[in-house]
Amino acid sequence: QFVLVLVIMLVSIVYDLLSPTLIGSIEEMVKTDFAYSQLLTRVILYAGILVVSLVSMYLQTMILQKVGQKILSDLRLSVFSHIESLSHEQLNNIPVGKLVTRVTNDTNAISKMFTNVLVTMVKNAMVLIGIVGVMLVTNYAMTMVLLCFVPFVVLFTFVFQKFSRQAHRKVTDRRTDLNTFLSENLSGMKITQIFNREEQKYQEFVEKSNRLSKAKFNRMYVFGIFRPMVYMLFV
Repeated sequence: QFVLVLVIMLVSIVYDLLSPTLIGSIEEMVKTDFAYSQLLTRVILYAGILVVSLVSMYLQTMILQKVGQKILSDLRLSVFSHIESLSHEQLNNIPVGKLVTRVTNDTNAISKMFTNVLVTMVKNAMVLIGIVGVMLVTNYAMTMVLLCFVPFVVLFTFVFQKFSRQAHRKVTDRRTDLNTFLSENLSGMKITQIFNREEQKYQEFVEKSNRLSKAKFNRMYVFGIFRPMVYMLFV
């Protein structure tokens, strides 16, 4: 199914490469004297490529979602079966909320990696290679001028990757900690009420929630700095 998605993806990549060229040729034709039949032919050609691209994107999305759900289901079943095989000592040492996070959030992240991240990376890489090829054929000198900005993009991405990874890991750790706290305290609420520890547990929850909120804000700041830097290069 991934091979089928790759084949379908090539169709959408062809559209990404041909559409700017077709639009440019149509605009140049409109500027000068042109035959209506030639204009109509190019517009119909562009519309046909657009329809084929939309159909291919629809098929690609549906196949990837089905594959992703299958991966997610298999992962959750495997992880749950593994948890059931753990010894009593291991289950006593591992918080319940952490086990719940492993079965739900972590498996979902791995599924997204296969169905979204990897596919998007492959497609973007192919599109970039194709765009550079078309640009070199169209105007070699202008392409070399534009490629001068690539080292800066690579540098910004390298720096951003380092800080983004740290920020994302902190968010994941804080979310796991909060889920663990909620799972254990909600299941043991009667004990908390018997010993009159509601206020203390509430303060602990507020502290953990604030940590998660702060970690998310730090991750947002990292993205808030990186995106304007790339946009500056774009301008």
